Amino acid sequence: MTAVVIHVMGTLALVVVSLAVIAFFQNITSYYGLEAARVQLSEAVEALGRGLVEAVALHTMGESSVTLLEVKLPPYISGKGYTVELRGGDGGAVELVGRVAGVSLAEVVVLPNFGEGVVEPVNGPLELTCDSHTITIRSRVSMPSWGAVYVAVLRAGDTQLVGFVQERLEREEIVAISSGVCSWGG
Repeated sequence: MTAVVIHVMGTLALVVVSLAVIAFFQNITSYYGLEAARVQLSEAVEALGRGLVEAVALHTMGESSVTLLEVKLPPYISGKGYTVELRGGDGGAVELVGRVAGVSLAEVVVLPNFGEGVVEPVNGPLELTCDSHTITIRSRVSMPSWGAVYVAVLRAGDTQLVGFVQERLEREEIVAISSGVCSWGG
């Protein structure tokens, strides 16, 4: 072998080793990025779960047919939008499923209904009409949101329906909801 061939082989080996090191560090960075997103998603889902528990507790102790509780959520997780979906449980618990690119996380939330009926998520979008104001309640939160996020609890006989309102509510709408004169197609 000539010196040129040995030099070319050495250069190629150096390039291959460099590419392997770069690929290794990219994989490590990607792994820790996904792990950070998982932790942030877990915190957002837990915050929404706490809001659900508080709203159901307030609603169960109150006399109103509708209870809204604002929940503060981060607009982004690792710079990306995310969703949290509410799924049905056995009447005393619901499941929150959070998703962001590459990460999915489920958490079961036990709701305090103090033995007064069952708690179920809304089935699809539900139109709530309070004194000529219409508000949409859904079983999913999509972030980032242009409006505030509220947990909504509705009394439907022995059943408490839970869902999310994701819109900017004006003072008149809040007063209309507080009046308790609301109806929905449920």
